[in-house]
Amino acid sequence: MDIIKKFIEINQKVCLVIEGKLPQAKKDITEEYSTVVSKYANQKHTPTIVDIGGGRLTPYFKYLKPNLKHELIVIDEDKKELEKNLNANKVIIANLNNTLPLKNNSVDIITSRYVFEHLNDIPNFLLNSNKSLKNGGLSINLFSCKFAIFALLNQIIPQQLSKLLLNNLVLNSKHIRGFKTNYNYCYYSSIINVFIKTGFKVERISLSYYQSRYFSFFVPFYIISIFYELIMFSLGLKNLCAYILIVARKNGD
Repeated sequence: MDIIKKFIEINQKVCLVIEGKLPQAKKDITEEYSTVVSKYANQKHTPTIVDIGGGRLTPYFKYLKPNLKHELIVIDEDKKELEKNLNANKVIIANLNNTLPLKNNSVDIITSRYVFEHLNDIPNFLLNSNKSLKNGGLSINLFSCKFAIFALLNQIIPQQLSKLLLNNLVLNSKHIRGFKTNYNYCYYSSIINVFIKTGFKVERISLSYYQSRYFSFFVPFYIISIFYELIMFSLGLKNLCAYILIVARKNGD
């Protein structure tokens, strides 16, 4: 086992060197999510922000203005994770597939990071979000996409095996909780239509094709993935991107 672990570590180090030279890896869409949320939040005087599925950490908290008089509500179904969240003004334990435990027209911004993949009914979630948002309120979401290579594999491989492989083969994945994934509506053309039908106007959308880090445990797999990404990006095949960051505004009454 030590030999295998060492082999993987060597491959990962080589892939990190290659990653630094890749144009598609220049964009860190996870970091972009945090800066985008904070940008909109910092424009308001006393924003009420809801972090859906935030668990132990709200990543954009560090970018909020120190003097911002915000209320940060974190909703998650994992009580133990919520107990570790020191960023929230309020935490709520709730099943994310049910009605959101929020008052109508009470929230300025609803955010989620890598939650859509796990929802059974995204249209219903967005309808509930729309009800909870004030007129002109924002829904900001980052998620991985149904037709990314790693997502296709994740849909085929049993959940427990998928989590085991993820934790042992992929860099920085030890704290990933490994909830069941559905990927319903999680691709470009579908998700835009869902937002429009649930009363939102899409203001901003950002795509990332970079997913090769999932295959950094073996350099040849990593290189194959790199070329796949470049082809998909060059052809503009948006439905085959790896990640989507979407900002949508609730339509006024």
